Amino acid sequence: MQVLEGHRVFTHSRLRNNLLIGTYAQHPHGDRSKLERIYTLFPELAEHRHQMASRLSGGQQQILAVGQGVIGDPKC
Repeated sequence: MQVLEGHRVFTHSRLRNNLLIGTYAQHPHGDRSKLERIYTLFPELAEHRHQMASRLSGGQQQILAVGQGVIGDPKC
């Protein structure tokens, strides 16, 4: 799995929707069932799940970018 530096997330979208984008390759409408796993792995994301990504700090945006990569179940 590779995640780009510079916390490239969709800042005009909510954190939750940013995570669901990571599931679109396998599920055209997003796979909400994987959200709880990510929130367990990254509790800080769970705390901010309803916030706009633009309101997150740079470090939180980078955690979100990693969450986007993990939620897609990459095959390494």
